[in-house]
Amino acid sequence: MIQWVSEKGSILVVVMWTITMITYLTAEYTAHNRNKAYVATYAMESFKRKQAIDSMLQFYKSQALQFVVPSKLKQETWIRFDPGGIEVWGRQTDESKRVNLNSGQDQEIRNKLILLLGNDRVDEADQLSDAILDWRDEDNLIRLSGAEDAFYKGERLPYLPANEQFKILTEVLLVRGMNSDIFWGDPRSTMFSGDPLAENSSQLNPRDEETDESLLNQETGLDTGAKRFVNAFTLYNKDIQRIELIIPGAGDSYDFVIAFLQKEGHTGKIIGMHHTLINGKPKDETADE
Repeated sequence: MIQWVSEKGSILVVVMWTITMITYLTAEYTAHNRNKAYVATYAMESFKRKQAIDSMLQFYKSQALQFVVPSKLKQETWIRFDPGGIEVWGRQTDESKRVNLNSGQDQEIRNKLILLLGNDRVDEADQLSDAILDWRDEDNLIRLSGAEDAFYKGERLPYLPANEQFKILTEVLLVRGMNSDIFWGDPRSTMFSGDPLAENSSQLNPRDEETDESLLNQETGLDTGAKRFVNAFTLYNKDIQRIELIIPGAGDSYDFVIAFLQKEGHTGKIIGMHHTLINGKPKDETADE
């Protein structure tokens, strides 16, 4: 009798252990499949968004000789497109109202930075403007609040000032005092309020259910969120068109693309492009063609 009870207990332990293992393996298998499905879905969404961006750039290139806005709207207006069912907001401007980072005068750059950062951050604007000017000049002399080789070496950064003109706009992100918040800001804010490019701009509101039919004819001043370095400065002349794209993503995140379009015959040529993810994990991709 004792031996039978002992065998029964051993069998029960084996059964319980087997059930536990099956439960664990089932959970692991389910989780694995769920992760694979998530990765596949994310990859497909990323591909569709990239295709939407490529489609929009091709569209703007084909329209390079004219601005793609209805006659009643101003040049700075955001317009909604839906290539392949992907929501994309685009706008087209020229570079004439922006300060050229390579040819702009010292005081012009400083004044623009004070406008962007605010009167309570004058010291920060001074430091950033001096660091930008030290980066682009050919000498190794340090301006009052600037930075040359010694600063970057002291910070153990893997680069030194170029001591030449900026080649791409995102190069400014390497300069002392610059960060992604100042550089990129929140491009989406220009869709709802005033913009440094046009204080009285009429713009579409993507949060309005009647977006495609209605305009926001508001006279607004400069908006804090719209004060973005990338929106205030350029490396190109006034004949270059700037294409900006916003592609809403998960939660508050969205892709932001800037492309620079040069007229070439009856179409256009993309001569530079920057792509980043706002309010999410930054990917700060930069490409030149």
